Amino acid sequence: MKLVILLGLVLIGSFIYVTNQFKETKKVAYKNDERWQQIRLKADKVVLSYINLVVGLVCVGFFVADFVLDQGTSVTIAIIHALFIAFFVLALRYPVEYCALRYFDQKI
Repeated sequence: MKLVILLGLVLIGSFIYVTNQFKETKKVAYKNDERWQQIRLKADKVVLSYINLVVGLVCVGFFVADFVLDQGTSVTIAIIHALFIAFFVLALRYPVEYCALRYFDQKI
């Protein structure tokens, strides 16, 4: 379990670094022109859609856990596991942003 967490942290950390490097490189290359600003806006919309999707799935999960599951059953997980899951789901924002930036850089 700890190896998976460590690999996840290294992967997320590398995506944070690569995303920031890509942004800085393209900002200088495009001289922060309107095209680059459009690319960033479109990528930000994709990231916002991802965050909205995560929030929607959490809401559906709460609904299912509260109203649909049998009231006699109890589903519990450790708080530390819930925090790790939440961290990795939110940290996946960086790979999503990087992929969106690369896609819209090729598309526009």
